[in-house]
Amino acid sequence: MYAFKLTRFVHTNRLFRLLSTIMNKFLLSRGYNVMKVRDYVDLVLLFLFVFFATHILACIWCYFGRIPYTADDKDVNWVQYGGFDPTDFTSIYIFSVYFILQTLTTVGYGDHTGSTKYEYIFCMILEVFPIISKIYIVHWFEFLLFLDGQY
Repeated sequence: MYAFKLTRFVHTNRLFRLLSTIMNKFLLSRGYNVMKVRDYVDLVLLFLFVFFATHILACIWCYFGRIPYTADDKDVNWVQYGGFDPTDFTSIYIFSVYFILQTLTTVGYGDHTGSTKYEYIFCMILEVFPIISKIYIVHWFEFLLFLDGQY
């Protein structure tokens, strides 16, 4: 049943397009250059996408931390391993955002890790995203810096 609720993410693309259109019209009405407007809109949308992706990944990490394990299971999830109160959703979510940002920025202090095989698999998949995103971000900023005087 929850898999069908994931189809709602299709609507986020509409939200980003609507926000892009509103920002384009607003900045163009203020007299900005078309190319500069496109760059500003792309930058704002990039920040919103990072915020949105961080939230989604933190929710997934919270889900892995809330999977119950039986008493005869040797594995404990990261919530139990970290000593968090399973009923305190706020601290679990804040720590999840911290963990995701720490992993996505490749800081990775190593003070917190997964403790079950599913958490390790999620962390391995998660560690690929910073490589791809940093290539994109560095290329985008390089484009902005070197073409700034050509508008």
